[in-house]
Amino acid sequence: MLLFCLLVTGLTLAILGMAQFAAVVRFWPYNLELTLAHYSFELEGVGLRDFFNSLVMAGSAAVFGTALVFIGAFVVEKPRRDPVVTTLSAVIFLYGPETKVASVAAIHMDEAGETASAAAMAMLIVYACAAVRVLHAFVTGWLLARVQAWRRL
Repeated sequence: MLLFCLLVTGLTLAILGMAQFAAVVRFWPYNLELTLAHYSFELEGVGLRDFFNSLVMAGSAAVFGTALVFIGAFVVEKPRRDPVVTTLSAVIFLYGPETKVASVAAIHMDEAGETASAAAMAMLIVYACAAVRVLHAFVTGWLLARVQAWRRL
C-alpha cells in the first residue's frame, strides 16, 4: 500500500513539476531559457483579474457556505415546540462574460496557443490551493492545541 501511495505521489509531483517547468521556460521544448514572461498573461481578455475573481468566488463560497451549514445544523438540532417552517436558500454564484474565473481563463489561453501562459495560470491555482491548505493546517493545529489543553493536565 505504501508503494502505491508513493507511486501516486510521485506521478502527481511529476505532472505538477512538468507544468511548472513549462510555465517558466521561454518556448517549450525548443528554447529552455528560464523566464517569468508567461505570468504576464498578455492574451486579450485574460489576466490576473480572472485569478483574483476565482479567489473571491472561492472565499465567498467558503464563508457563506459555512454560515449556511451552521445555520442549517442549528435549525435541525434546536427545533422549537411550535411547528416552524424554515427556508434556507443558498447563495448561487453566477458569473457573466466579464467575470471569468482562472480555470476558464487557462482553458482559453491553451486554446489560443498560449500553452505556457495556461500552465502558469494553472500553477497559480495550485499555489493558491496549497497556501490555503497550509494556512488551514496551522490554524487547525493552533485551535486544537488551544481547545484541548485539558488533555495535557
